[in-house]
Amino acid sequence: MNPGSAADRAGQPLLEVKGLTFTYPGSQRAALKGVSLALAPGERAVLLGENGSGKTTLGKLLMGLLPAPKGCMRWEGQDMAKLPIHRLAAGIGYVFQQPEHQFAAATVWEECLYSVRAKLGLRTGEPVPAAYVERAQRLLASARLEHRLDASPYLLSGGEKRLLSVAAQFILPQKLYILDEPTAGTDYEGANILLRMCTEQSAEGAAFLVITHDMQVAESFASDVLCMEEGHLYKMENSEINHTIIVDKN
Repeated sequence: MNPGSAADRAGQPLLEVKGLTFTYPGSQRAALKGVSLALAPGERAVLLGENGSGKTTLGKLLMGLLPAPKGCMRWEGQDMAKLPIHRLAAGIGYVFQQPEHQFAAATVWEECLYSVRAKLGLRTGEPVPAAYVERAQRLLASARLEHRLDASPYLLSGGEKRLLSVAAQFILPQKLYILDEPTAGTDYEGANILLRMCTEQSAEGAAFLVITHDMQVAESFASDVLCMEEGHLYKMENSEINHTIIVDKN
């Protein structure tokens, strides 16, 4: 089955890639081989696969964080190769595999509001519009971080860092969120909290591409489950999901 079929049924895809092939500079082995994918607004795609299968490579390509690949990538019907990175960043939120890589503020509270200040040209300490303050309060309460507002993001536990990185992305509503291993380092409760936050954003119309080893994410959150294997992308059926074991080789 074509991984893009669900989005096609819903009409114009939000994101569409066709025949995506990518090889890292200096490598003789393709990391992605003819990958095709389409995501519709509100769709929740979960991408499973072993380490080295190409999952993170796909996510970074969609954000323009790697050199242009072979194949076609379209965002809202437009060629992504011709779109400036700030245009993509305005519609796509990306949560890195290592949360520390995107932290930029001294406190949990300021981290959650960092992208708002950047968008509005506000310095730390300058008043933020009330609507964003209220949204930040809701997100941090959902993440169970309302008691850590003055803490350094770098001093949080691994699970708390994950939740903060997601809350900080959700502060500015986006059309698509790409999350790379968002539940890694979280316990069962933390993973459930994170998935509830994602479900709330999905209800607002956001699409998701979640890259993960975590079968809990596939079983409880996904509308479509995809699998990456040696650079190839496949769609999985429910019977396959229940019998799949994803191996973390780290």
